[in-house]
Amino acid sequence: MLKTPEIRDEIRSSLETLCAHYKIGSVLARPEPLSGGYLHKLWRVETQEGTFVIKKLNPAIMEKRGMAGRLEQAESIGAAFREAGIPAVIPYAHDGSFINEMDDASYLLYPFVSGSLYDLNRVSKSQASQVAGLLARMHTLHLPIQKEVGLHYDIVPEATWRDLIAQCIAKNLSFSQDLERLLPFFLHCNEQHAANLDELNAHLVLGHRDLHPENILWETPDMPHIIDWEYAGLVNPTQEIIGAALEWSGLITRDLDPGCFNAFMDAYKQAGGIITIDPVKAFYTFFANNMLSWTEINITRALGLTSQSTKEQAFAAQMLEEIVLVCDYLQSTWSSLEQILKKVNEAQGSAIP
Repeated sequence: MLKTPEIRDEIRSSLETLCAHYKIGSVLARPEPLSGGYLHKLWRVETQEGTFVIKKLNPAIMEKRGMAGRLEQAESIGAAFREAGIPAVIPYAHDGSFINEMDDASYLLYPFVSGSLYDLNRVSKSQASQVAGLLARMHTLHLPIQKEVGLHYDIVPEATWRDLIAQCIAKNLSFSQDLERLLPFFLHCNEQHAANLDELNAHLVLGHRDLHPENILWETPDMPHIIDWEYAGLVNPTQEIIGAALEWSGLITRDLDPGCFNAFMDAYKQAGGIITIDPVKAFYTFFANNMLSWTEINITRALGLTSQSTKEQAFAAQMLEEIVLVCDYLQSTWSSLEQILKKVNEAQGSAIP
């Protein structure tokens, strides 16, 4: 779960200052860079008080209007879920804030959790079902903090898509033609989301909103820890469960296992989860709000609009190549996928009000 050999002196100094700020003692050894963060930078730090993880938030993300407030509220949602018994890993608060601003950068400090990630190439119905059960519990908790949370969708408008794709073509980026080819599909998903807004918003709950396999650490096969709560907020429960079921049953690796998907949905309903909207409609919003917003983030990084690091730009380009493959997979298998989604309503326990 690591590693790069070098840490710049100014970064090491910032991490040591942060540890002093939180009064967790001085750093005992060289901070260990951790891999796994697609947007942010992570280090494992040993101090006299224990082992911790420090996350440096992506500056381009933090520059977005209102983002600091959204992140503070999202972590507060994670904290509320943890208090309610959900195995959430949340950052330490200091002076009433989770985010620590230092040296023109934003940091979060976490307890270190030992664990491994789900093997995307070896589907585990048992682990997927556990996640489904956790989501059902989260969706039925009705936490008091929900009254304080505003609703937002991260839908990329058509004009932005056209402008970004034009910039990719002008720079002759390798994925430019693929994005241009996929644009009608992107816009169709946006249109379907917009057409279903009233139904989506009629039933909202608090959720993680980004519960893909790389946001859970497994200390043991039966002991999950949910990480990365920065996107938590209001969500239609069926939107979240359909997206999670697809990702946990093979969408990301383009080898969807209907058996795992059905097990995921069955576990959700058996734990008290209720289907509140047509799953096909829920899929479109999951795709437009989650997958396409992630696509837009990587396009801006690959173009150098939100990153000056050539390494980060190359990583974003690699992400986009993967996204194109997933989109092509969705389109080529849509007929069978649509049938799988429609069957969710036929199973006992489904109930659309």
